[in-house]
Amino acid sequence: MEWKRVFWSRKGIYLLLFLLFANAMTFYHYLQHDSDKFMIGKEQYEQYIRDYPENVQKIMDNGKRLAAFAVFREQDSFAQTNIEKTGRDYGRVKDVRPVRLDHPEVAALFSYEWVHLYVFIFGIWMVFVFMSGRKGSMDIMVHACKNGRAYLFLVRSSMMFLCMIACSFLLYLSMYGIVVWKFGPESLCVPVQSLPVLEKVTFPVSIVQFMFIALGVQVSGSILAVLVFWLISVRIPSAEIGMGAYILLLVTEYILYSTVSLQSNLCFLRYVNVFFSLNVTELWESYFNVRLGGSAVSHVFLFLCFVSVFLTVIFILLLLSAVRGYPVTGKGFITKLLEKVVAFIRKKMAGLPVVFWELYKLLWCQRGIVVLFLFVWILWGTMDDSQMFFTAEQEYLNAFFEDNEGIVTEEKLKKMEGDPVLQQQYEHVRANMAAGREVWLVNERGYEVLIGEEADGQRNADAFVAGVSLLLMLSGSYTYENKSGMFPLLWGVRRGRGWLYRRKHMAAEMLTFVVWGTMIWAEWNRVTAYYTLHCLAAPVQSLPFLSEITLPVTIGGFLAMIAAAEFLILYTFKNLVLFLSVLCSKVQMVVLAGGVFLIWNIWLETWIVKGTFTDASLYVRCAEAAVLVAGNILLYRVGKRRRYFC
Repeated sequence: MEWKRVFWSRKGIYLLLFLLFANAMTFYHYLQHDSDKFMIGKEQYEQYIRDYPENVQKIMDNGKRLAAFAVFREQDSFAQTNIEKTGRDYGRVKDVRPVRLDHPEVAALFSYEWVHLYVFIFGIWMVFVFMSGRKGSMDIMVHACKNGRAYLFLVRSSMMFLCMIACSFLLYLSMYGIVVWKFGPESLCVPVQSLPVLEKVTFPVSIVQFMFIALGVQVSGSILAVLVFWLISVRIPSAEIGMGAYILLLVTEYILYSTVSLQSNLCFLRYVNVFFSLNVTELWESYFNVRLGGSAVSHVFLFLCFVSVFLTVIFILLLLSAVRGYPVTGKGFITKLLEKVVAFIRKKMAGLPVVFWELYKLLWCQRGIVVLFLFVWILWGTMDDSQMFFTAEQEYLNAFFEDNEGIVTEEKLKKMEGDPVLQQQYEHVRANMAAGREVWLVNERGYEVLIGEEADGQRNADAFVAGVSLLLMLSGSYTYENKSGMFPLLWGVRRGRGWLYRRKHMAAEMLTFVVWGTMIWAEWNRVTAYYTLHCLAAPVQSLPFLSEITLPVTIGGFLAMIAAAEFLILYTFKNLVLFLSVLCSKVQMVVLAGGVFLIWNIWLETWIVKGTFTDASLYVRCAEAAVLVAGNILLYRVGKRRRYFC
């Protein structure tokens, strides 16, 4: 009965299909735009295959050489045990000979991280289904039944383990299918060290064996994170407080993970960590021994011990709670206090315009504030300087432009003439001056990272996350009213039609503006932290990769056009989500989300972010913008006539 209620329910099947589709979309996008994270050049790959045995031998010889120094020979010291352990670990793979693969893109299966989030979402949803009986009197009835305590918990926990394993297997199977479809089949019975991204693995296993090992470790970590949430939900009756406590725990664990350095004596907190268990790709992408007193312990072994012990402890605590815990018949102190706070806030909000009440329903009643927090958190986490481009030549250019940026003068041209590093910029300036254009000297590197072709992957990823956030925050805008039975009443009063409809759109537009502003802020800060973006008043032709544009537009104006285009896309997506929310229930929204994501991805691949480096392309984008404006008007007017669809 539990299997049918949970997994074979309509919501469960819809959620699984949605996760499969979303994972396929994001993984395909990952293969298209983020190949630098799991691939290296052909020559580098061949060099890696040839040098791997020699590199392993160097690591072992280096340990022996360091052991000759007195500072590394102290008995029971971390330095000595670390050297000895490193030599033993790499000794296991000294006879391994990597094989050159025709399609090494299979490494994407091990470096792609979004799949872990989808499995975690599936597990959290199952916990919500298990705890849904607390809303009525079912919790008391179940507790009074013979099989409603320990037996029911064992059935549910077994379901969770098996379903999360099955979900992970299906997601990875679909990812492997995409890799085969895109690049072709590849033998997986070769050493896992044949993939450069896994060169730190110190076990002589094949790719297919390691695939199952990595899957088991990752699923165990996801189950641990889900069980922690289940335990908090059992011990805290209020769902809102329980969710808040769990988010606070994850934030605390994230702070520990990101702030504790590898050299610290507390570095074990990076791996004895619930947040880290959500994504453990670091375990096989790096080799590291954790310092525990004077001993050196592998970070893989430490994490496996942590997962094993905590899984057992939390499982026992949940079992005891199921056997000895009694259903909550009243409200706890924290719940009562929270209700008083909410009542006070609602009282103070009574005099505010209706649009703020609509925001209150979207952000608080429908948990939109959690989605908004996760959106900001994801964008903040992608500000990684490892993807920035630093070379000696670029540093030379940075130093030159720092002193000479601005309107071109003869003195600046003389500095550039004959300099081989500045030859390309010199020819570009001369060509613009010959065409009679005003031209400035501008350091283009920051603008290339911001809006150039290499920025397409990151900008599309940001826009995709923004679209998902809007979908989750706004999908219940009208289904919330429909579920509560308010639609007949609203359509029966004068202000419940067009007036309230406009207020709902105003609230959604505010959230759209916040999401768009956050996305622009993240894009700007991600670049300006490492590159300068000066001379915004310069003509756009001052940037070599935009020299084909002849329209009188400044660099700042061009950036504003791109930002406006991104806002228009998000605004159109907002209207589409509200239109579907008018027509459908929230369960149907999950089904239609697949189509929405597909349309969204098509827009991202063809919109102004890509290929807008000529006059003709700008005119095409303006025509597309006009079509989107007309589409917004149509979506707004059709959605307003909701009574015709009832």
